[in-house]
Amino acid sequence: MFVVFLGFLAICFFIMLVCLPRRAWCVSTQDGAIDGTRVFRPLRIAAVTEVRRRLPLATGRNFRDLGGLPACDGHHVAPGLLFRADDLTELCPEDLVCLAAIPIITVIDFRSAGEASRHPDRLPPSVRKHIFLPLVPGKLEPWNPDEGLRAKGGYGFMTDIYRSLVLDEECIAVYREFFRHVQQEDCLPLLFHCSAGKDRTGMAAAFTLFSLGVDRETILRDYMESNICLAGKYDYAIAKNPERAAIFFADPGYLLAAVAAMEGSSGSVDRYLAAVLGVNLKAMRDRFLQ
Repeated sequence: MFVVFLGFLAICFFIMLVCLPRRAWCVSTQDGAIDGTRVFRPLRIAAVTEVRRRLPLATGRNFRDLGGLPACDGHHVAPGLLFRADDLTELCPEDLVCLAAIPIITVIDFRSAGEASRHPDRLPPSVRKHIFLPLVPGKLEPWNPDEGLRAKGGYGFMTDIYRSLVLDEECIAVYREFFRHVQQEDCLPLLFHCSAGKDRTGMAAAFTLFSLGVDRETILRDYMESNICLAGKYDYAIAKNPERAAIFFADPGYLLAAVAAMEGSSGSVDRYLAAVLGVNLKAMRDRFLQ
C-alpha cells in the first residue's frame, strides 16, 4: 500500500511539472551542458508568478514601471518616472491614451535602424522627445543570429551578447547617452524600449536599478518577469526555428554574465556605473528614490 502511495505522489509531481506554464518557471542551468548549450530546469530565482508593476495595456506586452521596487536604506524606487517596454508598433489608440495620461515625455528606442524602419514606434501625443539610440552588440542584427548560435550554442551566444552590452565601446557610448537623458529633469517621465524589452532594455533597466541601490536578487527577478510578459509572443518564431529558442527567453545566467563583466573590468558594479557610464549615483538616488 505504501509503495502504491509513493507511486501516486510521483505521478502527481510529474503532471505538475508538465502542466506548469513553461515561461513562468523555466530557466536554464549549465549542469550537464555540452558545447555551450543549456538544460532547462527550474531555479529558485525564477519563481515569478505575477508582474505587479505591469501597465494595464491592451496591446503592449512588456510595459512595466520601474517604480515600487525596494532599494537601499529602506527606500523604494519612485513610481511613474521610468518605464521599460517592448516595441510600440502595435499600440492601440486606448493604450496611447493611457501612456499620454502618465504622461510619457521621452521615448528612447534601442532598436537597430532596420528594426525601427520595419516596425516604427506609435507614440502617445504627450511625447516631446523621441530619441533613437541603436544598440547592435557585435554588429549583430537580432533576427539573424544563426552563425553565432552554431558556433557557441544558445547559452554561449547569449552570454557573449550580454558581455558585449557591458564592454563594447559603442554599447557603452549608447548607455552613457541613455543615462544623460535619464538624469535630465525635462526628459521625465521616460520610457525606454527595444523589440522584446528583454535584452537591450533589460540591461538598461538593470543598470538603472543597480544605480539606485536595488539588490541583485530583486534585479534578477525583475529581469525574469519578461518571460511572463512575453509568453506566447515568439511561439511562432520558436516553432519555425527551434534552435533559436535561447534568444527568446530571459535567463539569469545572461544577466549575471554582464554583472561579472562589470565587476571584472571595474572592480564593482557601482564603479562601472560611475566611471564607465558616467552615472551620478547620488543624484540618481536623490531623484528616483522615496
